[in-house]
Amino acid sequence: MSISESLEDYLKSVYQIQIEKDFARVKDVVEMLGVKTSSVISALKKLSRDGLVDYEKYSYIKLTQAGLLQASLLFEKHSSLLAFLENVLCIKREEADCLAHGIEHHINQHLLAKMEAVTKFFAGNPELLKEMQSYIGE
Repeated sequence: MSISESLEDYLKSVYQIQIEKDFARVKDVVEMLGVKTSSVISALKKLSRDGLVDYEKYSYIKLTQAGLLQASLLFEKHSSLLAFLENVLCIKREEADCLAHGIEHHINQHLLAKMEAVTKFFAGNPELLKEMQSYIGE
């Protein structure tokens, strides 16, 4: 199921909060994303209609099985991009996180798999990594 970039962000934030706290609340999502309560509630209603979260007013937010699967894939995609940007291209964490966030909504699985392979290759070949980083000016 395809959802908007914005809803992906809400879904991923619920996932991250659930990992940290075992449960998520509207307030937690508001704080994580820096948005208004009404925006979170609107997004949760849409995610609920799409079968990705269980949410009722004044209760905890719970990912459904479908929501958990989609959110974990989004989180893994973000993590892979972050690793490539930080470890291979030497981009500082904060900037890499912002870039990964933008890229994750548009990258296809084929390119992501190639970036993961490059990251893994350089992790096992630190001398080549240093040489490549020197070549690109890092």
